[in-house]
Amino acid sequence: MGTYTFIVEFKGGTFISQHRAPDLIAAFNMWADYFSKGPYVSRMQSKQLLEDVKIEDFFPSEISEVKNVWCWSSVLWGKLIYLNIVKTAE
Repeated sequence: MGTYTFIVEFKGGTFISQHRAPDLIAAFNMWADYFSKGPYVSRMQSKQLLEDVKIEDFFPSEISEVKNVWCWSSVLWGKLIYLNIVKTAE
């Protein structure tokens, strides 16, 4: 199990959360569920977020020369979302 820190830039704000999971993909799914329930998106958008961010569409880019750091970006509802992921603990 690791602790993954998610640093999200979206709609002019920065949102940070941590999720404990066995691997990156499980942590990402936990983050997507958490983010979709927060004040950042409407109820209708939260359903779309969970549908849009499917496991097969999630290909985080590992940051070269840095261990346990990934990034991902997309466009959600016409807004850029930029996500940095850092595995911060075992």
